[in-house]
Amino acid sequence: MVHFVLRLVRRLRIEELVGVGFLLCLAVVWSLTAPDLEVRLGLTIKALLVLLAILALRLGFELVRSRPLGRKALASAVKAALLFGREWLPFPLIASAYENVVGLAGAICPNLHDSAFLAMDEALLGTHPSILFERLASPALTEAFAACYLSLYAYPLVSAALLYGLGRRRELREFMAVFAVVGYVGYACYLFVPVVGPGFAAPGNYSVALSVPGATPLYDLAEALSFNKEISIEPARNCFPSLHTAWGLVLLVLAFRHLRPLFYVYMVPISLMIVSTLYLRYHYVVDIAAGAVLALAAAHSIPRFVQMRRAQSNAGAFFSFSERGSPRWIFAITPKTSSRSALFFSRTALLTGGAGKALRPLPRRRAWAKRAFTRRSSRSSHRSIAARPGGA
Repeated sequence: MVHFVLRLVRRLRIEELVGVGFLLCLAVVWSLTAPDLEVRLGLTIKALLVLLAILALRLGFELVRSRPLGRKALASAVKAALLFGREWLPFPLIASAYENVVGLAGAICPNLHDSAFLAMDEALLGTHPSILFERLASPALTEAFAACYLSLYAYPLVSAALLYGLGRRRELREFMAVFAVVGYVGYACYLFVPVVGPGFAAPGNYSVALSVPGATPLYDLAEALSFNKEISIEPARNCFPSLHTAWGLVLLVLAFRHLRPLFYVYMVPISLMIVSTLYLRYHYVVDIAAGAVLALAAAHSIPRFVQMRRAQSNAGAFFSFSERGSPRWIFAITPKTSSRSALFFSRTALLTGGAGKALRPLPRRRAWAKRAFTRRSSRSSHRSIAARPGGA
C-alpha cells in the first residue's frame, strides 16, 4: 500500500499534488472544526460538467481523426482525451477548494481583521483609495471596472489554451503549477486571516452607491459572486491576499517569459483589473501588496521545483522497496541526466537509502548501462594492450 502511494505521488504533477494535499488538509480541518457544516459541491460540479463536455468534444475529434475505427484506435482516442482532460484538471480542483474554503472560513476564525487592515491603509496613505475614487464614481466607470474585475476568469483559460495549442507542454506545466500554488496559498490565508473588504466592512465610509438599478449589471454580477449565498450566508472572507492581484501578476510574468506578444496584450487590462479591486471597494492596499509578493515569490521559485521534478523523472530516481520492505532510493543515470542533477540525486540516494543501496540501475535502464559499461571496458582494455612493451 505504501509502495502504491509513493508511486502515485511520484506520478502526480506539482499542481495535482498540491491540490490533492490541500483538499485532504481541508477535509481534516473541516472534520475537526466544523463537522456539521455541509460540504459544498455546486461550483465543483459545474466545473466538472464543463470539463466533461470538453472531453467529449476532444474524444469525438480523436475518433474522427483515427478512422478506420478499431480497438487500438479507440483505446488511443480515449487515452488522448484523458490526457487532454488532465491538462485542465487543476481548474476544477481550484474551484472545489474555493467554495469550501469560503464556507469554512467563518467557522475557523469568526472575528474579522478589517479594522486592522483599514488602519494600515490609513497609516500608509492617509485614507483608503476607494474613498478617493468615490469622487469619480459613475455608472459607466463602475461598469468598465466591473468588466475588468470579471475578466480574471478568462485570462488563465486563454493563456493555458495558447500554450497547449502551441505544443509548449513544459511551459504549460510551469504555468499550471505556479497558478495552482498561488491559489492554494491564498485560500489558506483566507482561512486564518478573514477579511471581507472595505465595501462590506465599512459601508458608512461611502456616500455614493456604486450599484444603480438597471444601469450596472456587470457590477451586480461581481457583487453576486462576492456574496454568493450558495457558498456562504455572509460576504466572502476572501480578501487577504488579493488573488486578483496575485493571479494577474502571475499571468503577466509568465506571459513575459513564454508568450511575449500576449504580455503586451495583457499589460493594460490586467493593470486596470488590479485598480478595479480598489475602485469597487473589494480590497485594501495591504491585500494588493501581499498578493504581489505572493505572485513574484511563486513565479520565481515554483518553476525551479518543476525543473527539479522533471530532472528527477529524467534521472529515474524514485522510491522502491527491498525484500524486507524497507524504503530506499534507487538511482539510475540515463543519457538525459545532467551532471548537476545526477550529483543531486546520487547524494539524496546516499543520504536516504544507504551507501550500499544507493546506485543501482533500474531494469528499464539496465541494457543501456550494460552497453555503456561494455564500451568503457573495451576502451580500457585497448589502452592496457597499447601500454604493454610489445603491444600494438
